[in-house]
Amino acid sequence: MARARAKEMIATFTQTIRQEHPGQSITVNPDIALMPEKEREGFLRMQEKLRANGQYLTSFRLPDGRYGRAISGDELKNTLPAALRDSLTADDVREINSAWALARAEQIGLSVPPR
Repeated sequence: MARARAKEMIATFTQTIRQEHPGQSITVNPDIALMPEKEREGFLRMQEKLRANGQYLTSFRLPDGRYGRAISGDELKNTLPAALRDSLTADDVREINSAWALARAEQIGLSVPPR
């Protein structure tokens, strides 16, 4: 039940973001091999550091070619009541937080003004 509730919340969040930015799109979690080398190295260093703290760093690419980053932590702490969180396995928590990270990257990316 908690896993399904979390997924519903993520889907609703993502749908709301897309409704706020109609006609816009970005690439979330693009192939980082295509990033400029200096930017890719910085992204990978930061991603490793944040992952050690239980956070997620997700990249996105704007239609004009610019890359951006979104940092997400344990979103479950802010979105689900403790009673529901306690019923989740560690794998559930990782999967849900990863999905929240992708949703947050889309939110941030769609909010970036065009050049």
